Amino acid sequence: MDNTLFLETVASTNSSARELAHQGKAHGYAVLAGCQTAGRGRLGKSWQSPAGMGLYATILLRPDLDITDYAKITLTAGLAVSQALEEICHLTIELKWPNDIYINGRKCGGILVETSSLHDEAEHFALVGIGLNINNTKETLSSELQKSATSLFLESGQHYDILIIFAEIRIRLLQLVAELAAVGFAGILKQWQRRDMLQGKWMQWLTPAGSIVYGKALGVDSNGMLSVQDNSGLIHEVLSGDITLVAGL
Repeated sequence: MDNTLFLETVASTNSSARELAHQGKAHGYAVLAGCQTAGRGRLGKSWQSPAGMGLYATILLRPDLDITDYAKITLTAGLAVSQALEEICHLTIELKWPNDIYINGRKCGGILVETSSLHDEAEHFALVGIGLNINNTKETLSSELQKSATSLFLESGQHYDILIIFAEIRIRLLQLVAELAAVGFAGILKQWQRRDMLQGKWMQWLTPAGSIVYGKALGVDSNGMLSVQDNSGLIHEVLSGDITLVAGL
């Protein structure tokens, strides 16, 4: 893997990949770490990255996309991860908008897409950070995560080669990003929707402003936004914020 930087320990693969992107590394270049000391997810959340247990990687993309389509990369990446895991592990993968990977109702991974400054730079790029629990046992998950998180090992009883899973994810991601650039989002969205774990379910949306909206998830639209209908019948288009499932109201 000549187009991959392997690091034993790193603060964050996204941070390292950003430096390399500014140095001119090409589309598809990746940073892969054995352990992260400051792994992070969306909305400033931390991502636990125990050594040797999971996949901690960032793939650099320089897609032939209009900047208005960059928001679709997160869902495209989620589909790439799900396809790779379905192929290798033969597990049923669900996707929780916008960036979480679930198996049997428990979180197995997440995706953090960050971009260059889309307005100030002549050459744009996106960083697709991927964190996956692969060979974690229950004991390697923190006590607060043991009820809500899982790993490929816990779901299948098998240990997996992290490099094989990484290679397959990168292949799928580059294929789907090429499809997104060439023919658009429709086919990707259709496949993503088949794995949508929120569709038709009651959920709570913590808005970026800090307010809470309860409603039913109506699915993801052609722009990658989640539609939510609250109790009054008002439909909200959700572009960001924190989503959790709740009991029906």
